[in-house]
Amino acid sequence: MFFYDDNWMVRTDLTFFDKEEYVVEEGEEVEFTLMGSDITYGADNTAKPVSGAVLELTEGSNAPNVSEAKTDAQGKISYKFEKAGEYKISALVEGKSIARPYAKVVVKKRAEDQELNFEDTSLENKDQNVNFDFDKKTVSFVIGEAKSLVLKLDVDISNMFKGKVITEENRVGSLVLEEDGKPAKELEFGKDYTVREGSIILNINGSYLNSLNAGNYRLKLKTKAGFAKLGLTAANPAPVPNTGNQPQVQPGGAGNPSVGPGNTAANKHAKGVLTGDFSGFTNYIIIGGIALATIIIGLVARRKVTKNK
Repeated sequence: MFFYDDNWMVRTDLTFFDKEEYVVEEGEEVEFTLMGSDITYGADNTAKPVSGAVLELTEGSNAPNVSEAKTDAQGKISYKFEKAGEYKISALVEGKSIARPYAKVVVKKRAEDQELNFEDTSLENKDQNVNFDFDKKTVSFVIGEAKSLVLKLDVDISNMFKGKVITEENRVGSLVLEEDGKPAKELEFGKDYTVREGSIILNINGSYLNSLNAGNYRLKLKTKAGFAKLGLTAANPAPVPNTGNQPQVQPGGAGNPSVGPGNTAANKHAKGVLTGDFSGFTNYIIIGGIALATIIIGLVARRKVTKNK
C-alpha cells in the first residue's frame, strides 16, 4: 500500500522573533519583530517580516492569552507586561502554515521599586545624640537633643542628581517622611538635609529632627536605582523629677501673691499676724502688773488701818 502526500507544495514559513530573550521592567512595553523564512521545497528562504500574526503567551502570570493586536507589515507588535515574572511567548497566523516561534520575556521590578539598604553609619552618628540600630534598621532620638543624622546609600550619586551635580535643579531623587494614616511629607533639600558624594551621603539637620512631634515614622530615600528606608522614633524628654523641696517664698515676694504690693489688705493682715506672735507675752505682763498694783494698794490700805489704831 502506498500513501501520497502533496503537502510538500504548501508554503510553510519558519518563523522566529528578533530575540530569544527580552529583559524589561514592570509596566514597560516590549516591541517584538516576527520574521519568517519560506522553507517550501525550492522556494526563496530569505527571511522576511511576517504580518497579521498575534502574540500568544504560553507561560506566565496571565497565560494563556492572545494579543488583540497583530503584527504590522514590518512584522512588529508591542505588548506591555504589568507584573514581574517570566513569560514564554509564541505567535500564530490565522490561515497560514508556520513553524511557530518561541521566546522568553523576563520582567523585573522597576529599578526605583527595588528595595536597597542603608549602610551602617553607627560610628558617624556616635556623637550626634541619635541611636542608630543597624540590625533593626531604626533610629531613635530625644526631641531637643539630636544634632544630626548621617545616612549612607551605596549607589552612585548620579541616581540622586543628574550628571553628579548636587543642586536642586539636577535632583532626581527625594527624601520623604512617612507616618501611618497621614500623607508622606518630602523633606526640603538644602534646608532639612544636605547631600555629598561618596556614594550618596545624607546629613539630616538636627533642627528638622527636633521639630518633629513624638511618635514613630519612616524615612524613605528614593533614587533611580531603588529606595531605602528605616524606622525613626522621636521621644519626648524625660520629665524633671519632683524632689518635694519647695522653694522658700519671702513675704512680699513675687512668688507669694497674697503678700505684696498688689494685695494691701492681705499685707495689713499679714503684719497683724506677725505682731500677734508676742501677744501672749504682753498679756502676762499686763496681768502681772495689775496683780502687783493690787497687792501694793492692799498693803498701803492695811498700813493706814494699823496707824489709826
